[in-house]
Amino acid sequence: MSTRNLYAEYAIDASGAFPSGITAPAQATLNETSHAVAPGGSNPDQPILDPLPGVEHSYGDSYSPTSADPRHELAETFVATINVAFPLFPKQSFANQLENEVISDTLASVIYGLSAKIVNMPFLLGDEDVDSTLSNLRYSTHIEVEQVIVPAALNQWRAACLLAWYGFHQHPGPSECVHIAGLVRKAYQCGLHQIDSAENRASFGWDQVSEERLHDWRHVWWCLYMLDCYASYSTATPHQAEAETLRTALLQTSVPCGPSGAKPEKFFLPADPSKLWKLVDDISRTKGDNAFSLCMAISAVLREAVTLHRQQKQNPGGFIPERISVLEDHLSAIELAMPPNYMRQTRDVLRGESNTSFHYRLLTLLKIYCTRLVLRLASSHLLESPEWEERWHESLEICYRMFAVIQQWDKQYMLATDPAICFIILPVLTLLHLHSLSSGLSNPQLKEQLARRKNILRLFVQNSAEFWTLPRLLLSRYDIFVTQFTKPLSADLIRQVLNKLQSPLHPDLLGGSPARAQLQPPVHTGSDRGVLVSSAAVNPARAASGSETGHAAGPNLPTTWPAVTTSDLALTNEAQGSMDTGQVLNDLILSPQTWDDLMNTQDMCDILLQTVDSPAHPSYLAQ
Repeated sequence: MSTRNLYAEYAIDASGAFPSGITAPAQATLNETSHAVAPGGSNPDQPILDPLPGVEHSYGDSYSPTSADPRHELAETFVATINVAFPLFPKQSFANQLENEVISDTLASVIYGLSAKIVNMPFLLGDEDVDSTLSNLRYSTHIEVEQVIVPAALNQWRAACLLAWYGFHQHPGPSECVHIAGLVRKAYQCGLHQIDSAENRASFGWDQVSEERLHDWRHVWWCLYMLDCYASYSTATPHQAEAETLRTALLQTSVPCGPSGAKPEKFFLPADPSKLWKLVDDISRTKGDNAFSLCMAISAVLREAVTLHRQQKQNPGGFIPERISVLEDHLSAIELAMPPNYMRQTRDVLRGESNTSFHYRLLTLLKIYCTRLVLRLASSHLLESPEWEERWHESLEICYRMFAVIQQWDKQYMLATDPAICFIILPVLTLLHLHSLSSGLSNPQLKEQLARRKNILRLFVQNSAEFWTLPRLLLSRYDIFVTQFTKPLSADLIRQVLNKLQSPLHPDLLGGSPARAQLQPPVHTGSDRGVLVSSAAVNPARAASGSETGHAAGPNLPTTWPAVTTSDLALTNEAQGSMDTGQVLNDLILSPQTWDDLMNTQDMCDILLQTVDSPAHPSYLAQ
């Protein structure tokens, strides 16, 4: 897949040449060592990814000495794709930093490796596997410095952030979320959340860092903030980054001082959600491209909405509905404070809106609607039947607004779109599916429209799933969910399903829980539907450990089950890693063929809700 059409907006042009006045990187210093990056021709003795100890082959071994330096193209790919989705480097200075700045071996390896992965160019791989190399780097790379003023600190933090971003999307699971939480705590120890604090900046050494380098560090912090959002949303756990303690300014388009020598105004996320509208209004009045800052401001209100939803689910109390109502008012104020035409769903060509800014704006719109959806569903279970049905119908309208935004996405920008967007789209998919099964839906045209739109959303996620395990895993789970719910559902059953939904990276998905062992049915493997294979056969280790307790004690379970194999989940070996695929199948499989039998049982709802964890939990709605 070509990314050449993206380069015009970045420091490296589409012809493959660096802008006038900037040469291709001739040398990058790497922790007191260097590797040559010769313009126009490669060094056949220099690996693209420096091999780890014990690795004999390198990425450079397969290149012809007469070919253009592949590092040049990999750098272009990185700045036009991954660095847009995860802006760790200021795009204006990326090319200069490749040429002049200190870049460690590890950081260079990660940059080139991530680019090689997404372009999927076999001749770049040689005898090595990109994912294996990146995974090894992920587990062997650590932040060893304790102070930001140490020269190696910025390289180590950048490498750690990129590898955490990679790990979350390629190896989704609790361990990656724990790793992200550890990084955020480490960032607090080093003061990355206090870069612009007048009181504390000297305590962490920020007063000894140049403004240009402070700008680099702000990119590191806000990327960590994004990672913290991922981990929190996907696991329904508290955030590590506290809004009340943040004194690092939001990213700005540029760092030069004004004509009078004064520094540009800095913007900060407020601790009080009631002040977010004022932040949005202030950002809207500034010149330049502040799409990322607006996106972070909306992420803050989405974080608050997801937190309220989690608290309502985990510890219901009378104060939550009032806080939800207040936050809905704050969200309305934020929408009204947005720049003119910001809520439009088409690119503002007349005002010179770039494609990158347009897609950032689309992402921000999705988060606004997601916040509204979370808030409308958060306390719906407390409502009486008529009010609940009204709220349920309102959710369809919000889903349609979100679909209208997703419809505008340019497929050519998929590589520059963070795969975490699937945490937003999967709930919409699932809610649309439940709406299509609603027993109160009698309009055949609406049913056909729902089917079409589900297909479009599924194709969107499928595009991301071509490159990353996380959307592939979520899409597989959605497909299994669809096979379970095929008949019309009453409003009462839909309500119960919504009340029991789990977060997308819940342990039940990634390995099962002992509490559900008694509900484990036997599963088929292979193509022979006439032979039942017990879950112990799929996972003998679990059976040997004693956690395979069978299902005799469960309610009236069916005796036949559909054949589903590991390949049906389309998971890569890396994705399975510590995952127990047999247990995943056991947790999720509920045969459509047994639906009619279950319809007559009193335990139908309990079986469904304990056997199927839908991906529609509102805490999917992620950064």
